[in-house]
Amino acid sequence: MEIAMAAKTRTGTARTEEQQPRTAAPPPALPKPVPHQNHVKDSHRDLKAVDFWISIALLGDTLVILSSQMLGFWIKFRSSWLPVGIDTPDMPFHHYVRLIAIGTMFLLSTFAFLRLYSSRNLLRYRDVAMVILKGTTFWLFAYLGLSLELKFNPPISRLYVVSSYVVCIGFLLVWRAIYYRLLRVECIARNFRQRILFVGWNADAGQLSTAVETDSRHPYDIVGCVSAEGDRFQMAPPEKIAQLGSYRDLPKILARKEVDIVVLADIERSFNEIVDITNLCEREYVQFKVIPSYFQMTLAGLHLESISSVPILGAAELPLDRLSNRALKRTVDIVGALVGLCISAPLIFTCGLLVYLESPGAIFYRQVRTGRNGDFSRSSRFAACVWMPKKAARNGPRKTIPGACASVASCARPTSTRPRSSGTSSKAT
Repeated sequence: MEIAMAAKTRTGTARTEEQQPRTAAPPPALPKPVPHQNHVKDSHRDLKAVDFWISIALLGDTLVILSSQMLGFWIKFRSSWLPVGIDTPDMPFHHYVRLIAIGTMFLLSTFAFLRLYSSRNLLRYRDVAMVILKGTTFWLFAYLGLSLELKFNPPISRLYVVSSYVVCIGFLLVWRAIYYRLLRVECIARNFRQRILFVGWNADAGQLSTAVETDSRHPYDIVGCVSAEGDRFQMAPPEKIAQLGSYRDLPKILARKEVDIVVLADIERSFNEIVDITNLCEREYVQFKVIPSYFQMTLAGLHLESISSVPILGAAELPLDRLSNRALKRTVDIVGALVGLCISAPLIFTCGLLVYLESPGAIFYRQVRTGRNGDFSRSSRFAACVWMPKKAARNGPRKTIPGACASVASCARPTSTRPRSSGTSSKAT
């Protein structure tokens, strides 16, 4: 009995399942899109560490300059390395302590004026070496000039200044080379690199990013780019450049202090958009720069000036606007003309003799021509035609030998020919 009821129950359940409509199997769940991460990786830049290492550079330079001048004093007054000059072996050192302190402060001030302690120059040893050479050379001539014009008690020994100059250059270059090797350690160098964010992307931005990546001396890091208004780029950025979002995400990125420099690559933005980016960078203490794509032809002479407090960006003054350039050009013109006349004197004499033997008229034909700024100048050339009376010249002038040679040479030159239009060809036909 129980078996029969169980069978009926299974049969009823099976019929009920058969009567229910069959539904399609649900599609497999798609993976949820990962939200866009517009955070910059390794964005930490410790400015206190930058100040610390700049202080180390300043302290090291001070000690090196002091020790160099002390060694220069020893070379001049205690050693026999410089037998020339007045021999004063009993010169007390404390007489030169004040001069050494003044020289150290003066040289450090010169280095600071030449921006030797700028964070941008610390990762560039060549630039540092050039600043050291310029600063110490200026210090040398300034010291020598003061020793000639002013009277110190005791007087400054010129051999002491020269020996201190040589020793100071050598010691500073060696010390800065060691210091540069220390700064090249990645955990230290990353604090000196400024992080660049591009707004938009074009060929100039790609060239800049390639230069920064290939040269480790550049104190910059490319953190990525954001698309301009409308979520589009002038040119698709490479895959290695991180796309951190769009123009609307720029305030959030700057607020997190992950960027030091904003470079506007897409200058086709409207005036209001550019002003908004500029004001945003100013509020967040971020540098704002623009790639001047409109000035590629005049980039070498690009100059910013103000006229009645209105900034004007454009090409600088022309080279011939300066008196020195005009004087140099005039000198080169005169010297070149004299050299050319001396070299071509035999040819000029030969052509003049041929014209004289063939034509009874003047050898030279003089003409007035208009030059720069409407100035008139006189030019002379050999007579191309034989001089004839008016009655005899009705049949056409006869050319001289130099004139005929000049005509043949001008006809032999390749000239550009324009294709005739259909109307012109039909008229010629």
